[in-house]
Amino acid sequence: MKEEIFGPILPVISYQTIEEAITLINSRDKPLAIYYFGSVWSSNLTRLEKETSSGALVTNESLF
Repeated sequence: MKEEIFGPILPVISYQTIEEAITLINSRDKPLAIYYFGSVWSSNLTRLEKETSSGALVTNESLF
């Protein structure tokens, strides 16, 4: 995943802890979007909002 993907492909990267996910996101170029699947009241979502930067942060949606 070195280049932007423009097509019907949604890369899925699994993680064990939210810290691992945040570290991975921040170690690379700013993503066009982060897709979060989980509770909208979760502290994980709040941490993603505050500790990462992306073009969009989408919650519980993949296509709209």
